[in-house]
Amino acid sequence: MNKFLCIWIVLFCTLCYTQSIEAQTPLKIILKFDDVMVRNGAYGGFEILEYLTANKIKGSFGLVGARNDETTISYYSKYLNSKDDNGDRLIEIWNHGWDHSSNEFFQKTYAFQKSHFDDANAKLNRLFNIEMTTFGAPFNRNDAITNRVILESPGNNYRVTMFQSPTVSGKLNLNNRVNVEISTRVPNYDHFVTNYNNFKNSYTNFMVLQSHPDAWTSVEIAEFKKVIDFLIAEGCEFELPYEYYLSLNPSIPTPSTTQTITFPDMMTKAVGDGNFTPDAASTSGLPIVYNSSNIAVATIVSGQIQIVGNGTSIITASQIGNATFKSADYVSKTLTVNSSLSIDSVTDSRFRFANPVSDFLIIKGKEEMLSLKIFDIAGRLVLKSNLDNYSNNEVKVDVRSLNKAMYIVQISTRKGTGNFKVIKN
Repeated sequence: MNKFLCIWIVLFCTLCYTQSIEAQTPLKIILKFDDVMVRNGAYGGFEILEYLTANKIKGSFGLVGARNDETTISYYSKYLNSKDDNGDRLIEIWNHGWDHSSNEFFQKTYAFQKSHFDDANAKLNRLFNIEMTTFGAPFNRNDAITNRVILESPGNNYRVTMFQSPTVSGKLNLNNRVNVEISTRVPNYDHFVTNYNNFKNSYTNFMVLQSHPDAWTSVEIAEFKKVIDFLIAEGCEFELPYEYYLSLNPSIPTPSTTQTITFPDMMTKAVGDGNFTPDAASTSGLPIVYNSSNIAVATIVSGQIQIVGNGTSIITASQIGNATFKSADYVSKTLTVNSSLSIDSVTDSRFRFANPVSDFLIIKGKEEMLSLKIFDIAGRLVLKSNLDNYSNNEVKVDVRSLNKAMYIVQISTRKGTGNFKVIKN
């Protein structure tokens, strides 16, 4: 056979194979949810977060720095912990500016834009103990000054922008926009299908679908779900912005070792109690960072919890990871501060027990007891017992495994919690 004919056949087959592989590559769908504002533990787009994570669909959420409070992490941690069948996270959060003003990053001074960008970045990093990698300007408006600010971002961790024009040199700009909403906050299935068909032959790698679910009713949610069902039927795959960036840059090293956090329950505290360090630990041995959802009850000072006032606060433990370890799942515990309770009280009139004890702690109460926890004098949980099996107001707890020392016993009833000291002989 003519050698030139052989070469031509090889090249032709290679081309056909390459085109076949490209044809089989699923279209990537990046769900871009804007204007996330969590206040007092509430967010209007709750049902969409529940829907996405329950169905293992990936979505990204843009948080406005100044419009999210300390409850944001305790609200979002559940969703940020959610993963697909491959162990990949389902939710990414990204920097959506500081105050969401219409021209926040358009025709504003360098000093203005830099402070808004850096303040939003710092707050989101602090709330979530993660580094932001993706930015999208409010109203999708930016200018050349914005690009300079992004390039100067602390740590230079930003790799992705969305709908950025002009684009930032060296950053991945996700701009293949396909409208889901016929007008802001009004998704429309027929409107989307028309747009999808108009662009599917030109946007062959990825599409970005922008939505604002914070004010959706059941009608809008139903329209959005129809869009998702359509995309699944089309064979599309959902991907996160930074995840898509990594898929285009496989040489970038990423951590591969998982880590977990153990975080025992905390005993009830009283106003006036000293600062303390929660006894959380990571399997990686890396340091834990804490966040308090209610700074009127407790704040974090140099890694310790400082009691401020009565009430409850959700304390969230996190570990960001490093070059070896992936970030750990968030773990949250509720801290209760009650000035009427004090660990200095030797007895509580609602409960009767022998003190000191040797083998078994027998407690008789005037109220039904629901749970019992025993802490050492430093506040570390050493024993926990669920009392559901007890039908009366008397419980018997085996304490033979405890060392001889003083302990704090905490009992929960339907009317509240009681603390008292017990000496183990």
